Amino acid sequence: WGLISGTALSSVVSFILFLKFVWKDFNIRPILDKSIRHLKYFLSISWPIIPHSLGFLFLTSASRIVMTWHNIDYDDIGLYSHGAQMGDYAIIVTTALVLALNPKMQTSYRAKDYDSYRQLYFLCQMIALVTSVLICIWMTDIYSILIKNEKLAQSSSIACLMCFANVVHPLYIFMSTNAFIEKKTKQLLWLVFIPGVLNLILCNIFIPIYGFRAAVYSTMISYWSQIFIPFAIPYYRTTVLQWLKRKTILIALLTVIILSVFGANIISQQTIFIKLIVSAAVMSAFAMVFYGRRLNNVV
Repeated sequence: WGLISGTALSSVVSFILFLKFVWKDFNIRPILDKSIRHLKYFLSISWPIIPHSLGFLFLTSASRIVMTWHNIDYDDIGLYSHGAQMGDYAIIVTTALVLALNPKMQTSYRAKDYDSYRQLYFLCQMIALVTSVLICIWMTDIYSILIKNEKLAQSSSIACLMCFANVVHPLYIFMSTNAFIEKKTKQLLWLVFIPGVLNLILCNIFIPIYGFRAAVYSTMISYWSQIFIPFAIPYYRTTVLQWLKRKTILIALLTVIILSVFGANIISQQTIFIKLIVSAAVMSAFAMVFYGRRLNNVV
């Protein structure tokens, strides 16, 4: 009840804080539409958001739920949860960048400036990948500084893998933006709800056999399954091809992600000197591509 009350109270406070800006400064008021036809139309657009949002629950929490179903030790669940939380921090930079670039994304797609839209995607995807690699490389050192509990420190290996679970977040954002703009919200179900259900199924199959660490790989595979959506779903096959031009780029992306997972985890066990050299090389490669493809011009 404390969690529910706190969440409700924070929402009310947030509403009150923004009330002046929304109602008075920007004069944005609710419109009371009594037309049944309009209400049906709006509901047809909005209802798919409910299972779409539920899909995020399956992606982020299905593993923990399944662990409790199969009576996995609470210490193991704690190790997984802590490692997953630390790994999620890798996507914070990308999330902030995508939010900042969202107006530019909207303008580019609405104007059918697909070249600009594609360049924005490349920028966000590169930053997501580079950030994940760097955090994974230094994760053991981050744990050694921040985590003094020896048992909890064992989750560093989980965190190193979970850095890459949501590395395709930019692809989800750029595909979902198309659906939101075109009001094709039913198509959103393919992006999160289906991967979420896949995560639930994989966790149910493999956690009883391999234990809590199977949840790491189930979650990664479920997130990465979003890469195959443009190959299987007609709507995304059309829209993604418009701005990405070649879907084979997605196969190349998956290959790079898999190689990065193995490479970064190997480097994370090396000396600090080697980590510094590899980190510098990764940043240099990013800078070369950033300026070579003139990605700085689209920001």
